[in-house]
Amino acid sequence: MGTINKNGNISGLVGNLVFREWNGLQIVQSKPKGRKPAPGTIKAAKILGLKSKLSAIIRKRLISKQEFQDAACHTRLIKKLTRFSLSSDQSPNELSNFSNVDMSRLVDFPYNPSSHLEDNIGFKPTINLNKDQQIEIQMPESMAKEQIKTPRHCTFLELLFQCLHISKGLKLIQSLGQVKVDIDLSLALSSQDIFNKHVINLPKDDEGLILLGMEALFFEEYGETKKLYNTNKFHPGGIIAGFIV
Repeated sequence: MGTINKNGNISGLVGNLVFREWNGLQIVQSKPKGRKPAPGTIKAAKILGLKSKLSAIIRKRLISKQEFQDAACHTRLIKKLTRFSLSSDQSPNELSNFSNVDMSRLVDFPYNPSSHLEDNIGFKPTINLNKDQQIEIQMPESMAKEQIKTPRHCTFLELLFQCLHISKGLKLIQSLGQVKVDIDLSLALSSQDIFNKHVINLPKDDEGLILLGMEALFFEEYGETKKLYNTNKFHPGGIIAGFIV
């Protein structure tokens, strides 16, 4: 709708014409036509949307303490998912089906870059995918308390593993369970039941992406009470293994 100002000039839209003033002059031009986005723009938007959706799924399902991830975790993971692809011309269908990807580019992603797992846990658990479609997790027998960097007064360490399955096409998303390895730092490691092999069963005949996350939770125990030392600036954790099945 157009309006007439005190100078008698028209301003606004009248039919297919746009009236406006510029330096005291009355300007009339045709109404601009809407432009369709280029195919490349539509494709890029779909890819970014898929990466954003995958980032949200991964963070929600693998990070037990959502408040302890850093503020930029979502953006950092989207960038990591960009490197996850081996093709710069990847299609939305290829991404959602995990085609032409390099798993090593997604593994070792830290939930909080201010506290990497390797800075606090000086050993790596053995992670295998066996022929029975199971994830095997086992602590190394060579691990020692000297390899664990803890906050002052910390007496207890919980290693939390969580497994996520995302089927091709993102049709099914499910948490496959978790494994907890509890370590009493006041006792000798050899006296504790921490070296047993743990198994997580994978879904049968359902192709897709498997991710395993690990978090180190540090506590000080007061009888029945535990004080958690992890914060949004100190939360060692990240993606430690991944498989396309």
